Amino acid sequence: MFSALIFPARAFSALMACAATPDPIVVSEGPPVWRFELAAHYQTLGVDAEGEEIAALVPYAEQQEWLRGSLSRSYARRYQDDSQGWVVRFGLIETAATPDGPWTRTELTGKSVELRGFDNGEVLALRGAEHLAGAPRFGEVLDFVFVGISPTVPDLKVGESGWRRQNWPFLVGKQRRMHSTLHAEWTAVERSPQRAVMDYQGKLEGRGLDTPAKASMTLTGQAEGQVVMRVADASMEKHTLDWTRVMAIDYQGSGAQVTQTQHFTAKFLRSGSESSP
Repeated sequence: MFSALIFPARAFSALMACAATPDPIVVSEGPPVWRFELAAHYQTLGVDAEGEEIAALVPYAEQQEWLRGSLSRSYARRYQDDSQGWVVRFGLIETAATPDGPWTRTELTGKSVELRGFDNGEVLALRGAEHLAGAPRFGEVLDFVFVGISPTVPDLKVGESGWRRQNWPFLVGKQRRMHSTLHAEWTAVERSPQRAVMDYQGKLEGRGLDTPAKASMTLTGQAEGQVVMRVADASMEKHTLDWTRVMAIDYQGSGAQVTQTQHFTAKFLRSGSESSP
């Protein structure tokens, strides 16, 4: 199950993977790499069917963590609908209880998934995400990092604004999944022949289920950030974000409800090298 009553600070995940008819793609260039730093603050509250606070969750009411590491993305295949598959690989990922450390290597280090999507940043599916989820990896809580390195950015002139919707499904087995969406208004704030700077703000929403646990999930929230794109090849150079998500889980079998507010601030920066695991 989603371990909501075991480690609620990272208890919410799931998703969808799509079928494909792939043709391998050979690319001679090295994969792009982004280094990232993020801070996370979790507030968790659980109540039983009578509305009484769940005692086992009280120690997890307030939690914080800091993460740093790298993500690389390399082409893997092309699909019949002209979408493409990229292998996204976690480099050395470290976590700490304070921004000053001490830093500890996490089990996400060296793990990889296939991200299926289009060149404009739209994510259709994550294949192999089950390898990231659950203790001690808890990658389901970090599903937004895939949007962090692959934002859907409109082509706008300075001063123009436009709306974009970005979906990302996350599958942890056929009976455990989550589908999230960012509805954002983008505004072009700066543009040169080399780079375009775009601000965005909008709302988050999502739904999921964990059939074995007889649980359903609902996600709401707010998001804002800034993306710097390289004009020549539409490659993302920098992405800073400030997202707040509220995940609510209803357990139909027991009547219990768990609500967690997740606040993330993060920065993704294109880098020339990847840290060895």
